[in-house]
Amino acid sequence: MAYDINIKDGGLHVVSSGDPFNSERVSQESISINSCGYNYFDHNEKRVTVLRPSGRLDYQLIYIQKGAADFFINGEPMVLEKGSLILYKPGETQHYSYYTSCPTVAYWVHFTGVFIETLLRQNHLWDNCVYQIGEEPAFSDIIMKMVRELQFRSYNYQLMCNAYFQELICVISRTLHKQQAPSMAQYEAFIPVIELMHREYQVNRSVEEYAALCGMSTYYFIHKFKEYTGSSPHTFLIRIRMDRAKNLLLSTNMPVSEISFAVGYDNPLYFSRLFKKYTGSSPSEFKKLHN
Repeated sequence: MAYDINIKDGGLHVVSSGDPFNSERVSQESISINSCGYNYFDHNEKRVTVLRPSGRLDYQLIYIQKGAADFFINGEPMVLEKGSLILYKPGETQHYSYYTSCPTVAYWVHFTGVFIETLLRQNHLWDNCVYQIGEEPAFSDIIMKMVRELQFRSYNYQLMCNAYFQELICVISRTLHKQQAPSMAQYEAFIPVIELMHREYQVNRSVEEYAALCGMSTYYFIHKFKEYTGSSPHTFLIRIRMDRAKNLLLSTNMPVSEISFAVGYDNPLYFSRLFKKYTGSSPSEFKKLHN
C-alpha cells in the first residue's frame, strides 16, 4: 500500500505507505511496520469517520498534530485535540471522526511483531489508550522518514523503519517522562558540568569552578548534584577517571605511572590506592584478571 491522494479543492490530503499486499498482517518478527502516513483535512464538508468494530490485527498509533477529532474510547465519547496520542491494540474497537471544519493533521503508524508488547510496556505505553504529549515535531519527522523508506524500499529499508519506530517510541516515552517529572528541568544546569567532566576528566578543577559554571553556590551545587547523580561531584569525577583508567589498562601497554598521569593523578601510588578502592583490585591485578 503506497499511495498519495490530493484533492486540492476538497481539502483532503492523504500520504501513506506500507505493505503492498496486506497492511494488516501479523508478523512473527520482533518489530515490523505494516504502514504509516498522515491525513490532512482542510475545510472539507464531509466528516471523515473510521469505524472498525473488531479493530485490526495489528497495533496503531495516531498522533493529532493539528486540529481535533472525536474518539470513542471504551464506548465513551472524547474530543481529542492537538498533542493527543492514541494507541490501539489488536482487536480493540476503533471509532473516531476527524474534524473537517478546521484544518486537522493526524499522523499514524500500523505495526506488529512479537516484541511490541514488551517495547510498549518498557516505555510505559501499555496501560492507557490516550496520552497527552503536546507539540512534538520529532513525531511527524520520524513518521515521514518511515514513509520514505517504505515508498522507496532501498536496501535494508525494513531494518531502517524498525529503527525509526524505536526512536519514535523513545521520543514519546521521554516526553511523557518529562511531564511526569517536571522538576527534572532544574537539573539541566548540570549537563554542561557532566559533559565537561567526561571531556576533560584529567583536568583538576575545584568544586567552586563547577558550581560557578552552573550559576550556583558551592553548597547548593554539591547538594543538587548528588540529588541528581547519586554521587558527589568529587566521587562522580573519580568514577569517570577510573573507567578511563580501566580502558587504558586493557587496551594499551602504557605503564601504570603513565595511566595515572593520563587520568589526572601526578602520584601513581595515590592513583593505585584509589583504583583499588573503587575496583577492588590494584591496576596490575586488574590487568591480569581481565587479560
